[in-house]
Amino acid sequence: MTAPGDPDGPAEPTRPYPPGPPGTEPSPSDPFFQDLTYSRAKNAFLLGLASVLCCGLLTGIPAIWIGLRAIRDIDASHGRLRGRGTAIVGIVLGVIGTLALTGAAGYQAANR
Repeated sequence: MTAPGDPDGPAEPTRPYPPGPPGTEPSPSDPFFQDLTYSRAKNAFLLGLASVLCCGLLTGIPAIWIGLRAIRDIDASHGRLRGRGTAIVGIVLGVIGTLALTGAAGYQAANR
């Protein structure tokens, strides 16, 4: 067993860590995570899909908000984070689900 700081010990951590927050310097473990989609972009997509299929406003507005934050984070990461297209699709689905529900509610209210 080697003590911390021992020159014979491992130079890097034994397991990779995910990239740091957007705008930080690259770390040695970034190559382990370069093909992964940013989780916030995935969440925006799933919320947008749920807004189109069943939930409307309940998940549509959060899909738009999280998707916009994901795009901002991806742009600030200088290429370390992936998933810009996934975030855009989540935003579009969130808008469609929100407009569909409000349109249907407006139609119902006008035809009473």
